[in-house]
Amino acid sequence: MKTMEIPAQRFLISEDALPALDAKHQTISSTISLLFFKALVAVKDVLHKYKKLVLVLPQQEHYPISILQGFLYFSIHIHKKCVIVDGLSEEQPAPGTLYITLSEADLADLIKTARCQGYTIGEELDVLSLGDTPIKRYLGISVITTGVNSLVEGVGFPDAYGCRQEWVREPFTIIRRDSF
Repeated sequence: MKTMEIPAQRFLISEDALPALDAKHQTISSTISLLFFKALVAVKDVLHKYKKLVLVLPQQEHYPISILQGFLYFSIHIHKKCVIVDGLSEEQPAPGTLYITLSEADLADLIKTARCQGYTIGEELDVLSLGDTPIKRYLGISVITTGVNSLVEGVGFPDAYGCRQEWVREPFTIIRRDSF
């Protein structure tokens, strides 16, 4: 097995802690599965109304497997029917369902398909999308997001002479809007 040497002056952001690195490397890491799970738990009072939760996890794009793990932990925790699909061609929008979309393309497909079938997002079916954007705010799409920018600003970048290793838990936050 090949190992890769990471220069000490590199600033690393990782989805999980990297215990093999020593104190000369500055890293930011989090446990995404736990943070994603906790964000869903924080709104479980709303989730009881859904018959089914659907995570749209596109295989052709890279998303941390930890998101899938957090979703599965949550589905076991609340004893709710959960489905994971690669795209919306596998799953037709249905009333009483919450769709969690990770990509903008899947979100657009869901909105288009739901409208063509006469459904209103936020009434017959609901959407929770990863990452906040101006268009999602405009459309009233609820989002699950982290403050990656505040995470980087809060820790700061390493200087050329000294590094510190810090494990920061930047929580996922759910912003409720019309679609949820």
